[in-house]
Amino acid sequence: MTTKEFDQFEHEAHEYLKSQQEILKSKYKISGYDWYYDQDTGEFTFSANEIPRVIADFQVVGTLSTISNTWLWSWGNSSILENVKKDLQIVRQFGKEHNLRELVQPRWDADEFDAWAMTNVSARLLNAQGAYRCPDDNGFMFVIFTNVRRVFSE
Repeated sequence: MTTKEFDQFEHEAHEYLKSQQEILKSKYKISGYDWYYDQDTGEFTFSANEIPRVIADFQVVGTLSTISNTWLWSWGNSSILENVKKDLQIVRQFGKEHNLRELVQPRWDADEFDAWAMTNVSARLLNAQGAYRCPDDNGFMFVIFTNVRRVFSE
């Protein structure tokens, strides 16, 4: 895959994730909810007043360090449990098959634009229903959602 072809694929992946995000927001109304995730169960929970409202299965795409300005794929990160990164091997394999350095090198210099691009590509390849950027002290963790479901309605 040429750089131009990958850029086109990433653009299409961006449009795909953008449409999924709109569905996620309109159908589940997650804006304004508190959130937490549990790597052991692989569930990401959106709650209001400590009551779970929406739960999604999640996979960690990777992390962006704002200290070192680097991207680290979840499959290259030992602090991410296997059950929430196993699907990212599909993305890595796609990178190997198409000779795409960004998808196979575990860590590389990056900014938030790059992190979202990798999340777009992962969401498209894994048919995700949405994505989220989780802040922490050193940057952000990017996740994608599958099996989104409402667990409580007002």
